Amino acid sequence: MTDMELQAFVDVWNQLLEELRGRDLLSDRELQFLAFKSASAARQGQVPRLFQAMSLNSLPGNSEARRRIVTLARSVQLEPLPAATVRQMPTLSVLIPHYSETIRFSKQDLFKSNGSTDLLRFLIKYYRDEFRNFIERLERNAGAGEEGMG
Repeated sequence: MTDMELQAFVDVWNQLLEELRGRDLLSDRELQFLAFKSASAARQGQVPRLFQAMSLNSLPGNSEARRRIVTLARSVQLEPLPAATVRQMPTLSVLIPHYSETIRFSKQDLFKSNGSTDLLRFLIKYYRDEFRNFIERLERNAGAGEEGMG
């Protein structure tokens, strides 16, 4: 792998991890554990433990984050597809049905005026990993805000 290819892979890998952290699919600890320090460090053999020995212990606890990371790691091992013209490439169409589902909730939706927090309890129960990572991120951001004011 050339230096430019390695740098591109390290950049894509670390961006994927940052995106997963931004979506609260990874904790800060998991992000640091899985990220490359730099391409030059990787060239010297300093790679995340995930690449030293593919073990389930090295993967994050969140199943969606684990799926995305494993998919990217496996794709690196594949041989590149042969170059072809656009006419020779197979087409792929994906239909995503869209219903009138609410994707984002306002504070009023989460905390109804009648005191019911059923929706919030549901979200915490079924998205436990994301909620724990979300709270960690909020606490980190609140601490950074207090330091900036002091």
